[in-house]
This record gives sequence, structure tokens and C-alpha cells, in this order.
Amino acid sequence: MQKIMMQETVITVGRSSSHILLPYDGIENRHAELAISHVDNNQVRFTDLSNEGTIVGNEVVCKQTRMISRGTRVIFNAKPKPISLDWSKVPVLPDFKDFSKKITIGRDPKNDVVLDAQHTKTGRSHALLLLKKGRYYLYDQSQNGSRINDIPVQRFHLTPVKRSDKLAFAGQCELDWSKIPAAYPPKVPAYLLGAGLLLALLLWIFIPKNCENPDQYKALIITTYLYKVTVDDLVYYIGYNSSASRPTDPLYRFSEKKETLTPFVSLGTGFSAMNGKLVTNHHVAVPDLDPDIRDRILEYFSYTEAKFTYDDVQLYAVKDGQTIDLQQLVQHPDGPTDVFVKLSFSKGDKEHDLAILNIDDRKRHAEFPFIPPHCFGCEDGILEEIQKAKTGIRYCGYPVEIAQLGETNGFSVSAACYSGKINVLKDDRMDFTSDIVLASGASGSGVFSEKDNKLIGVAYAGHRERNNLSLVVKGKYLLRLLEQYPEFKYH
Repeated sequence: MQKIMMQETVITVGRSSSHILLPYDGIENRHAELAISHVDNNQVRFTDLSNEGTIVGNEVVCKQTRMISRGTRVIFNAKPKPISLDWSKVPVLPDFKDFSKKITIGRDPKNDVVLDAQHTKTGRSHALLLLKKGRYYLYDQSQNGSRINDIPVQRFHLTPVKRSDKLAFAGQCELDWSKIPAAYPPKVPAYLLGAGLLLALLLWIFIPKNCENPDQYKALIITTYLYKVTVDDLVYYIGYNSSASRPTDPLYRFSEKKETLTPFVSLGTGFSAMNGKLVTNHHVAVPDLDPDIRDRILEYFSYTEAKFTYDDVQLYAVKDGQTIDLQQLVQHPDGPTDVFVKLSFSKGDKEHDLAILNIDDRKRHAEFPFIPPHCFGCEDGILEEIQKAKTGIRYCGYPVEIAQLGETNGFSVSAACYSGKINVLKDDRMDFTSDIVLASGASGSGVFSEKDNKLIGVAYAGHRERNNLSLVVKGKYLLRLLEQYPEFKYH
């Protein structure tokens, strides 16, 4: 086991055997590498491995390395035409600073746990086991994946794992837990334990209570829906094309019979701000109409006047540690209720991209602890103090990518947390910018001050011009929405 030090993950790009696949002529099997720091996701070390070179920024780089920022223009010499790097496919990596130990796993003999060389589908540096407060987390960084109890885990993401779990790598071998040290801390003598409990009791009585760790308030938000388009007297429904298998296949299909269609699925993040109420972005609860779908449908109908709305919108919340199957969900939207908690739309503020969702089953309210009113730091003066003092801010969300619905069958829900600082704060804007990268799926995350764990805003978008910045709605607009509920008492 090793003490966690400054860490980076290498993302490979190529025609085959790579993390990001570009199956085009002119792209080599191992074309390039992106080394991303876990400390600062905006800093990327790009290395070209090809014979033809790659356009990076405004220069051609061939078998050379350049330090670039996330979002820099990178163009690969594919045929018949060049192709740009899609930065949305480059993962936002978790920060390892809160983890005390790591165990490296892979075929390389330098690993702590060395996998048999005959298991060629496993990686030389396949995965990490990270220790935090007596609990292990799996970090998969391989090309062929890992599974916990036969459920695939998401790459470049932290997934909780227990010693009783079956942990398999690339479908070829399993982890021998006898090689992994116990995660429990050493036993504390009874007299020290008693003294500690007494001290804790005195502190609890005499010291003002602070805000608790805000990570407990988050939840994954799932929205399933169809588009409904009305052209003259005709009504069509648009759904996901579950049979799409090639990059050129459209990701949607339409029909007059909605029961023949598979709903679209979008993911976001929410957090509990009141008993029985979850906060998220308006565009998470009511997804924006995909402009590509709109333009293609209008073109199909020769640009006839058409009205686009939504149909069969279903909302769900899922807590950390659950294993979900989205394909099963869209086929059976009423279950399983023990995993998917049904929600309904309560209030919205589209202008500030905010929405409040009801947890429909009152018996489930206790599963979602909510932010105490004294832990809302929503005054403008608090934001100014945080920016001036350069105090850290933090959000925890679910940066899950859904490129194809079929790829999401059975994954473990586990949030990732990111820290940064306020970048630009102006009185005349509804939002402020942060240097925390906002990955797809993390929209709707509550943003908190690291100094006192108070809520200061809601993350809602990446910056249009700079991919290494995110936009956060100021908390005062959420406060105005919550104050419409008589039971909400601020301070």
C-alpha cells in the first residue's frame, strides 16, 4: 500500500485498444495519449504517437508532447476528413486528496497486486483500490473494464466495494482479497475511547453546531421522456433508436404509436433542500429539445410548421451505492421501487434554470436528509467573502455519460466530488463562474463553501467559451423559489 501522492491518469486515443475509439482510416491503433492530473483536471499533457501528426492548437505535433488546457482544439488526420477531439468524452477525474492509501492492480510487476501475465485482456495498470475512512473504493482505468458482483463499473469513477464482493478484471480473473490489508483502523484502548467520548459530548454541548458534510444530500436524478411533434392534424412521437449500432445511425426514431418507442433517458444531479423535496436544474427535470432532432424532423416534413412538446415524462431519484439498469427501467417504468424513487415536478424557475421535485412516497422522505436552513449561505456578501479570501468551493455530482442506452445496463451509482474556487463574480449576473469542470450528468449539483459547508449555489452548465470553467446559479435565486413553500423557514 502506498500513501496517495500527486496522481494522473493516461487516456489513450486510437483506432483500437484505446479508451477513446476513433474507428476511421488515417487513425492509428494507438494514436495519442492524454495524461490528466487528478489535482487539476484542466491541465492535460498531450502526446502524439502517430506518424502523420496531430493539430494541437495552431501547430502540428508529431511524436511530441505538449501541455494544453481542457478544451484546446485537437484535430486528428482522419480520412476522408479530419476529426476533432470530442472533449465531452474525456472524463473528469476525481481528486484523490481525501484518500489515505492506494493499492495498484495490473499486469505490471511493479503493482501491489500483480495479475497473471496470461490474462492479456487485463491492463498493465488496470485499477486502483483506494482507502478512505475504513472503506475501499475501486477506480477502474482499464480498456476492458472491471465488474463488481458481475455488474460493470464505470471507468475513471470511484465505486464503493466491500471485501465480500466479487471483483473481476476484464472478465478473466478475480481479486484475491487475502492480498488486500484490512481497511479497519487499529483498536483504541478503552480508557482513551471513554475520554474521547466525554470530550466529544462536552464539545457538542458548548460549541455552536456547524453544518455537516454536504455530500449526504445528493441524489442521482433520472428523467425518461418522449418528444411529441404535431404537424397540422398529425401527431408523431420521437424516441430513442435502441437498434443504432453504427456512428452514422440516427439516435432516434419516430412513430404514430408511442408504445412502440423506447424513451430517451437523461441523467443529472439533485440534492435535498427540504423534507420531501429535491432541487435540480430545470433542464434536468424538463430536458431541452435536441436541436439536431428538431432540424431533422422539420427537414423531413419540408419545414412545415411543427409544434414540439414532451410526453410520458417520468422522474426518479437514486441514492449512492445502488446498482441500476436503465434499460430495465424504460421497459418497466413502475419498478423496482426499492431502487428508483418516483418524483414529480413541483415548482420551476426556467429563467434561473432551477426546479423543485416532490418525493411522491412520504415513507421515502427519511431516506433523503435535507440541508438545515442555517446551512444556506445565499447572501451576496457571503459570495464576495469567499472570492476575496480565495476559499475553496466544492460540489458532488454524477458525471455519468450515456452515449448509448445499451452501455448503461447495470452500473453502480457513485458520486464524484470536485473542488475549486470562484472565478468571476458580478452583481448584474444571475450566476458566477468557477474553475471546477462540470461534466455531463453533474448538472444540478449543490455547490458548497469548503470552509463552513454552506450552500452557495447550484451548478448548471459549462462555460460556452472556456471548457475549463463552469457556471453556478447564485443561491439567492434558489432561496426565492424555496420561500414559496410555507414550511420552509430560512434561518
